[in-house]
Amino acid sequence: MSPPIKDMSSREIVEETVQQLATQKGVTGVLICNLNGVAIRYTMKTSDAGHWAGIASQLAVKARQSVKACLPNGDTEELQYIRLRTKTTEIIIAPEFSTEHVLVVLQHPEPRD
Repeated sequence: MSPPIKDMSSREIVEETVQQLATQKGVTGVLICNLNGVAIRYTMKTSDAGHWAGIASQLAVKARQSVKACLPNGDTEELQYIRLRTKTTEIIIAPEFSTEHVLVVLQHPEPRD
């Protein structure tokens, strides 16, 4: 399991960020998980959080590895986020949220013109 956030100001920042994201139009859930797929903070049902944490953490790890493999030697670019969209759900995964945690936002996609 991931170590708890020790600095109270960091904890407050994380909580504020989760709450701000959760109140955005179309957002159906916000999740912070560790790289082992353990949900740490979430705004959805526990079973859904566990499901998405496992998927998002695996995807984030694989995507980071793939980006590093594709970049030329010496390039320091890091993966910033992954965005997957279906007709009913958009999933935004931010592996750069922290070196040990992944931020996930689930939302209804905006209608396409």
